[in-house]
Amino acid sequence: MNKKLTAKIQKLIPTLGESEVSISSCIAIEPPEKELILKKGFVYTVFNIKSPKALDVSLVGKIINDILYESYYSSDSISPIQSLEKSIMGINEKITSLYTTEEKENNKIEFDMTSVVLWGNVLYLVQYGKGNGFLMREGGITPVKYTVEGNFSVSSGMVKPDDVVIINTEEFNKKFPPDKLLGTSISPNDMAPNQSCLIIKFIVDTEFTEEEVVDFNLPKEKRPSKINGILENLKNKIPKRTKKERPIESLVDITPIKEPISRLKEKTNIKIKTPRRTGLKINSKISLILAALILIGSISTTIILRSKSAKKDASEEKNRSQLTQPATKPEMNTQPEVNNQQDLEAKKAEDEKNKVERVPAAVFYDLKLTDTNAQPNDIAIFNNTVVTIDNILGKIFTSPLDTPKFTPLDATFAGIKQVSNYESKLIFSDNEGYKKYDLTGNKIEESFPGSFNFFDTYINNIYSVENNKIVKYVKSGGTLSNSTWAEYPDADKVRSVAVFYNIYLLRSDGILDVYTQGEKSNFQLTDLDKPLANPVKVVTGTGFDSIYIADSGNNRIAVFSNTGKFIKQYKAENDSDWSEIKSIALTSDETKIYVLNGSKVFEINIKSE
Repeated sequence: MNKKLTAKIQKLIPTLGESEVSISSCIAIEPPEKELILKKGFVYTVFNIKSPKALDVSLVGKIINDILYESYYSSDSISPIQSLEKSIMGINEKITSLYTTEEKENNKIEFDMTSVVLWGNVLYLVQYGKGNGFLMREGGITPVKYTVEGNFSVSSGMVKPDDVVIINTEEFNKKFPPDKLLGTSISPNDMAPNQSCLIIKFIVDTEFTEEEVVDFNLPKEKRPSKINGILENLKNKIPKRTKKERPIESLVDITPIKEPISRLKEKTNIKIKTPRRTGLKINSKISLILAALILIGSISTTIILRSKSAKKDASEEKNRSQLTQPATKPEMNTQPEVNNQQDLEAKKAEDEKNKVERVPAAVFYDLKLTDTNAQPNDIAIFNNTVVTIDNILGKIFTSPLDTPKFTPLDATFAGIKQVSNYESKLIFSDNEGYKKYDLTGNKIEESFPGSFNFFDTYINNIYSVENNKIVKYVKSGGTLSNSTWAEYPDADKVRSVAVFYNIYLLRSDGILDVYTQGEKSNFQLTDLDKPLANPVKVVTGTGFDSIYIADSGNNRIAVFSNTGKFIKQYKAENDSDWSEIKSIALTSDETKIYVLNGSKVFEINIKSE
């Protein structure tokens, strides 16, 4: 059986400022989920970026870590090398998007990355741009031999316990080559911003049990299988059938019917007993009464028949007189049905033209069932919980996703608004300021005074729109320090803010402004059938393919690509079901949307495959 290895790592990274034109670092992704480890292994990366302008160091690290994790571990490809190549290309595209068109045309952006995957006892290496890799085994040091595949250099091979692999940036290798690395004490202050190194030592994973088998993509006939061995043992123990054994049919005692059904019927002793007839005696008085009744009935019948005959003659005469007049076509009430069918077909054609996807609007829960005074105004989704808030009552309502039923928390927060999920914590603001709330422990973890109307949290910083500015708040020692991140003259029009690499600002006039690195981009929403009307919420996030906007004025949820191109729009089968959209929230896997409409929460599936 192939042994599964794990690794001990040592990162050698330089001291970097908040913003740098040259950024290098190391990232190790070791997912907590055992299934992901068995399916995809561990990922280790060293990168270096040389930029024409200073970049936010934390932002760059977040981009690389998030995309590498989401893209690699969600890839459908069984090849670690192909999955890594796709992830690296996604990172390169996102880093490039941080620059304006002019900056990209006039300057060279250097992006170097070396990533390795440890899967079982096999190591896969993918290098984009410059970098170095070395294998240390039994005292010897050997450079990794790569095969060039387009823009990438790749390599793979078996590793043994106590092997050491070193991956580093080109500049680090020039200053600290492997033969000098082990005998040198290196301080982060001794390293330039473009010098980083990751040392990986492999050891046997003692937590790996015999029941957990790593799939090394071997052909089926070569894969070790416990089941085959068990079947082989059982095969030897099963007694062979001899000729004297009766077939299965003989185990059932069947007596054939030898006589026809007709004869069986003749032999039956069943006798049918019929009721005995009795005579009926009628006396003379009764006879006279019956005769009188018959006579009266006969006279009445004659009178009725004559009356009908007279009416029939009159009707025939009327019909004969009408024959001389032009015939008129009888009117049929079919027009409404025809119009309804035509309307449905026209609506369907219009929906297809405007990329409308009608969805069944299934009510998840009505908050009025919990509190008749409830007027929820925002919604957020967690792994197993949906959260709504009521700005007027100051209440937070929570419900399990699998068994819908909202209940209020004991604590209340006057003026609560702008609820979101940040790293599984509930973020919101109230009349006191900014708060981070732990739903599991039912307690406030962070609280900062201030006025936060429209904001979002990213990389543990708060980005708030206020006084015609985008203000960045940095947490430090229980206090907030702030600085102007960008000037924003349209701050009074903002209705929703989302931060994911870029800052997305949804305005009441239907415009979505996007800021990158403190500068406004030329981002625009395009190809919509009609402009946004009273939009209330913009949603995007890690691993999302699209940008979602709750367009209350048009009773829809509009979906756009990351470049602003219109993709589709979701509408309820009955337009009136979403006539008061207040907010939306999406599950982290982007398969369900929860729509807050009035006091009701609707759940819709958007990716059922």
